Amino acid sequence: SNSMVELYTIQRYLQYNTLVKNNLQHFDAWASTFGETVTAVELTPEGYTLVGR
Repeated sequence: SNSMVELYTIQRYLQYNTLVKNNLQHFDAWASTFGETVTAVELTPEGYTLVGR
């Protein structure tokens, strides 16, 4: 599976100069630009809970 960190690492390897040009050379800046937090209901032993990912 491709996680956000893996995608960032590949882009950093292939397009580092572009990331620097757009001030996205740090993961937090990159993730806030391209990522989205999603809240979903998940079943746990205690019942259903909301989980943000």
